[in-house]
Amino acid sequence: IGRAYWEQGERAAAMHHYQQALIILEGETNDAELARAVSAISQMHMLANEYGQAIAWGERALAAAQGLQAEDVIVHALVNVGNSLVAQGEEERGLALLTESQERAELLGLPHDACRAYTGLGDSLIHLERYGQARACYERMLAYARQVQALMFEGVALVHLGYLDWWAGRWGAALERQQ
Repeated sequence: IGRAYWEQGERAAAMHHYQQALIILEGETNDAELARAVSAISQMHMLANEYGQAIAWGERALAAAQGLQAEDVIVHALVNVGNSLVAQGEEERGLALLTESQERAELLGLPHDACRAYTGLGDSLIHLERYGQARACYERMLAYARQVQALMFEGVALVHLGYLDWWAGRWGAALERQQ
């Protein structure tokens, strides 16, 4: 419910529902669900450019998930923390976490999470002006998205590759990708 409100632009309502989830789950024995809720809060802060909060909540989720071997939560939280670290200037550590998330997600058969990690990694590499590495990342993402039939992420990869082609002066290639 929190994520649905977030996507509608209702941030206060989203946070209210996330807080309600914490209240309910902190009294339960299924710590994996609590770790998932904590990672979702981390993601909300990351998306709002509140990187310190995203890192704090993400590290809390990681600590809980690692103890439970909740790999899906680890993969999710690594993206939140990795993106936030890059944004705060800890580029190499952040890139390493994003790469780890992508690799773990692929091994676990979590295509949405793998593509989310690819996107974070590629965007971070563009932000750091490492265009060749970003291109390679999005090429890998495109191949993977096609393999697992993740059509939305195939589109994300194509758009980013088109931007990279355009910025590099490869206008014909950029226009070709957009068709």
